[in-house]
Amino acid sequence: MTRTSFKHRDCPIALGSDAIGDKWKIQILRNLLFGAWRYDDLLKNLNISSKVLSNRLAEMVNDGILSKCTPASDKRARLYSLTDKGRELLPMLITLAQWNDRWEGTESIKIFSKNNYLPIENVAVRSITGEQQQLDDILISEGKSGCSDLLSIREIVKNRKSLSKNREQ
Repeated sequence: MTRTSFKHRDCPIALGSDAIGDKWKIQILRNLLFGAWRYDDLLKNLNISSKVLSNRLAEMVNDGILSKCTPASDKRARLYSLTDKGRELLPMLITLAQWNDRWEGTESIKIFSKNNYLPIENVAVRSITGEQQQLDDILISEGKSGCSDLLSIREIVKNRKSLSKNREQ
């Protein structure tokens, strides 16, 4: 089955989910947080089909999230690691783990700083002044590149509010 691609969209959330919004890609990223992995080790650890793993790795390499190399010690091996672009996904992965533990009532992992062994605080959205922001505290506006998805979402919300007001009258 062919997956829908969002590469033609101009929405950063759609484009980001196209690059990493797949259960296998998230698992690959999780494993690569611990360093470079051989293809065979990923295949065994993730319990994934070879075809799916090959496709996801190729997509992630093509999107610049992973790099692929062949170590001199074993010319048959394929070694995958995070690029700088892939490393920037660390806050998103930590947020996902923290969110899951909070809502599942578990503490499946603990994350510490290597420098001082202190726990990493929960990831939060903060304003430029450092104030923590909640959903009701933020506004989303169009950036320099524009986002037609944002405009269509706003139009739907505007129409929905108009309908609600009309029903109330």
